[in-house]
Amino acid sequence: MSVQHGVHAVENFWARVWQSPRTPHAIDELVVDDFVIVTGGEAIRGRDAFKEWVLKFQSTVEDLEFIPVETFQNEDGSRVASLWEMTGRNRGFMGTEPEGQPIHLTVPRCGTSAPTGCSNPTVSSAMPGSCTAG
Repeated sequence: MSVQHGVHAVENFWARVWQSPRTPHAIDELVVDDFVIVTGGEAIRGRDAFKEWVLKFQSTVEDLEFIPVETFQNEDGSRVASLWEMTGRNRGFMGTEPEGQPIHLTVPRCGTSAPTGCSNPTVSSAMPGSCTAG
């Protein structure tokens, strides 16, 4: 049986950064300095820029609820995949009019992980962002 450090790293990231009570500043501990995420065709480079992006993203979804559905890893834990859902109300999500309509996303993500946290995720879905290793 493999050690589930990759699953733990990703689930810890979801719990601390995206689930209530959200603590986006945990990114300082959980994400590598040279992290890169590509969202809407724009590369967000570095931990500080990523944290700013997360704060902005979270501010555009009222009553944001982040629900991890399933997380699994390869044998050594170096590759992790996670399926999650997000619900809330639109307050300008992805540049749209903040009209308060319900939002519901289901997103598969996969990436690399380190025992101490998420490092250089690679996302298989473009919604809401796709990541590449920095």
